[in-house]
This record gives sequence, C-alpha cells and structure tokens, in this order.
Amino acid sequence: MKTIYENTVKGVGDLASAFAEEKTIILFGDSAPDTLKDYCYSIDVKKADEVIAPGQVLEIDGKQYKILLTGHVMQKNLEALGHISISSMVLKTVCRGAWSWKRRRFRCFRSEALSVSWHDSESMLRKKIQVTVPGGIHMAVAVSLGQIIRESDTHVFLKSGRRMVSGREIPKVLALGVHQLDWVELIVDGEEEESAMERIGKLLGNE
Repeated sequence: MKTIYENTVKGVGDLASAFAEEKTIILFGDSAPDTLKDYCYSIDVKKADEVIAPGQVLEIDGKQYKILLTGHVMQKNLEALGHISISSMVLKTVCRGAWSWKRRRFRCFRSEALSVSWHDSESMLRKKIQVTVPGGIHMAVAVSLGQIIRESDTHVFLKSGRRMVSGREIPKVLALGVHQLDWVELIVDGEEEESAMERIGKLLGNE
C-alpha cells in the first residue's frame, strides 16, 4: 500500500471542536488568516506525490476511511495553503497525530442532513441566489457571512435542498456542502434586512 500524502496535526485552534457536531475538521497551514485560525487544525504545507481522488484511503491515527468525494480545488488548496475541509461520521477519532492518504479502501461519510427550527413572517425577505464565488461556500465565505450577520444584527437562514441552517452557525453552513454554481435560498429578518440581503448577495453571488 503506497502512501501518496502524509502530514501531522501540530496544533489545534481553540474553536476547532465547534465542528465536532457536524463531524467536520478544517485543516490549514501556517498562513491561515487570523479570523480562521481558531477553527482549524494546523499542519505543514506539503505536496502530494499523486492526485488524491475518490476511492482512495484516508488514514487517521491508524483508522482507515474511504474517500467518497473531493472538491475540484481540494488538492490545489491543500498543496498551496495546507487547507481542506474533511467531513465524516467518525471524525471524533481525530487528535494530534499522524494521518495519511493511501490507496486502499476505507470508510468515509458525508455530513448528516441538518435542519433548524425557525419562525416565518410576512416581513422576512426571501431570495434565491446562485453561488458564483470560486470554491462555493468555504470557510472564509462562511466566516464573512457570520460577520455580516453580526454587524447588521439580523437573523439569516440558508436553505439548500431540504436542509436549512442559521447563517450564524459556521459549522452547519459549511456542512450544507454548497459548491460554486449551486443555488441557495436566503431568508433574512431584522431591522437592517435589506442591506444585509444586499451584502450577502454580493458575497455569495457577486451581485
């Protein structure tokens, strides 16, 4: 069994455990922006010997999981920034230690479907937006979304398919798995809902 990429978690952000419920970990090299560092597991930036692809094996502390899906910029981000997001039903096994990609089978799962309870009203703004930002809704976009919500003091929900989450909850926003050119519905409520909707539209859809 040939190892094509290997790395070691060397640091854990203070808020990295916030993603435990979503069975997701965020990896980033030393160049992680200050707004993201607290959410990340820190690794060194390294290149892979070959392309990392579905069907290969992700090994974490001796446990093996099958890769089902990789994003189209995953390897580019990993090798340039040390940055990827890994979603699994079993990420509670992750801790400081060696982990590597290998070619044989293992098990890996997508995030569970998520939902959130909310109260609708006639005053709420609703709008469908096609996400055109490169890479879709990734960590930096989710953090920027949360900042807009805090600054405008609004309630924002994102709906993708049958799942809907609060825009304030970064792990759940990322767990929606929204890619570039996907459509999402925005529901915004608050005194500054119009300006918040406009800013979020520019963030996600370059409107």
